[in-house]
Amino acid sequence: MNLLRNQYVTKNCLSCKKILLILLTFSCFLAISLFYLSYWTYEIPLPGQEGKGQEIQSREVKRCVVPQLLEDDPVMVRSVRRLSLPKCSYEEWLRVYNGHVYLSTEAKRDHLNITCDYYPLVRKGDYDYIYRKPIRNIPDGFQMVSDFFKGVCKDIHNVTNVGIYSGVHHSEDRAKRSENADPLSLGFHGMSIAILGFDSMSRMSWHRRLKETRSYFKDNLGGIELESHNIVGDGTTAVMFPMLTGKFEWELPECR
Repeated sequence: MNLLRNQYVTKNCLSCKKILLILLTFSCFLAISLFYLSYWTYEIPLPGQEGKGQEIQSREVKRCVVPQLLEDDPVMVRSVRRLSLPKCSYEEWLRVYNGHVYLSTEAKRDHLNITCDYYPLVRKGDYDYIYRKPIRNIPDGFQMVSDFFKGVCKDIHNVTNVGIYSGVHHSEDRAKRSENADPLSLGFHGMSIAILGFDSMSRMSWHRRLKETRSYFKDNLGGIELESHNIVGDGTTAVMFPMLTGKFEWELPECR
């Protein structure tokens, strides 16, 4: 009888220990969960308001907080390389500026009695093109008749220079259409907004690698930077669609 009683007491003690262990484990899990829950749902200060006692709850934050990164961070600057401008293996005698073709200053200095022929280049598709009948002996400052052309020049000693050039030629049809109608006012109700984006380039790479472009964009063109717009990899359409339509990507028909 005593042996049975001792076995019964031992079993009860083991059961109590298991229950206590389960309760202790559950209590620890509950305490940790409440800690993390309170950490993520309590107040998060807005940028510029740290230490001022002005705090709001995280669920009331309606915008992304842009991290304040250093443009001249020494760790990142070490990986930025300044590439030199490409140098052609031959000298180009012609220059294209504002839809006109000019002899370069170097060509005039080093060669005498230069004559040039203009071969209009017409693209028939992505992989095919043709040259139209050449215009012989074009004058300096010749107005382009095509956006692409081949220039063949010779000097008094029969030294030949050949190059492919590009520009924007003057179109009479386009000029006449623009005289009587403003396409912006007709099609866009007077709005004239151009969005310039560099896909797969971070905001700080734009600062570090394209300094001259950024300076011209801001100082000369008066452009506005969207500091919270930062796409590296997938997500271009997800950010662009709300800007252009006012709707999220999942609210619109599939249009990729």
